[in-house]
Amino acid sequence: KRMDSEGESAWNQGGTWEEKDFSKMAEKALKEELKQLATPKNRATFKEVSAVEECHCGVIFSRGKKKQFLEVEKLEIKWTATEGAGKGKLEVTELSSAGDADDLVLKVTFREGKDDDPLPDAERRGLEQDLKASAEVIKRAADSVLAQIAAGPTGILKPDA
Repeated sequence: KRMDSEGESAWNQGGTWEEKDFSKMAEKALKEELKQLATPKNRATFKEVSAVEECHCGVIFSRGKKKQFLEVEKLEIKWTATEGAGKGKLEVTELSSAGDADDLVLKVTFREGKDDDPLPDAERRGLEQDLKASAEVIKRAADSVLAQIAAGPTGILKPDA
């Protein structure tokens, strides 16, 4: 089905209600958008989104008005320190286009192998604080993904099959 930029499809000329699912597209785009981003103080970079749970994204047309949403229950992002040997995972829960960066819940875990030297406490605390301060970076990335999906290629939206 094709939909024009006003949200009308062949079967819904009145534009009363139509919802299109873009969840798969959003998940893929979010993984790409977050990869290689840095924390606010540039102490760590995101290397890979290793898990996305319950990603829901869509565009709703209701009575001629367009609304979009993106909600992700949980993201797991692998990170590495820009200096030193720190690495680990950042778990992000409660990511929603309706909320603020302050609504995100971030949990930092460090990965230390048996051959790795433990990180000094000050370095560990600095990394953890910087990673937890990444909520705004993550929220901006999610907002960017949603804006790209809502804009659609040349005004023609192509929902997930």
